[in-house]
Parts: sequence; C-alpha cells; structure tokens
Amino acid sequence: MAMFNIFTNVLFYQYENEGKNVIGNKEDFNSIITTMVPLGAFLGAFTGGPLSSIGRLKAIFILNVVIVIGSGV
Repeated sequence: MAMFNIFTNVLFYQYENEGKNVIGNKEDFNSIITTMVPLGAFLGAFTGGPLSSIGRLKAIFILNVVIVIGSGV
C-alpha cells in the first residue's frame, strides 16, 4: 500500500491535467482510489468462481468488455 500512495500522486496530476478534476483535493483523491482497491478485490473474489465455470477464454472476454465499459471508452 505504500507504493500505491506514490502511484496515486502521479495519477492525480494526470487526472488534473486532463481536466477531469471532479475531486480537487489530492488527499481525498488518494483516499477514494485507495478505498477502491479492497472493494475491487472483494468483488473479484466473488466473481471468480462463476467466471471459472464458463471457461478461461469466455471469462477473459467478459472481463475485457466490463473493463472497457467501466473505463468509459
């Protein structure tokens, strides 16, 4: 987690340069991003079982679709 704090500092400045600064305070941004990591691990633990039952290739495809939709591209 110590390295993640350094990463979020870099990520915040890129986020700010893109003009997407909904969260203007760097400490609030760091705490929100750091909160998302355990939540992602929690959700990933529960989705891993059902996804493994459909096969590796289909699971990777489904996760890629979810990531593309989630990133807003």
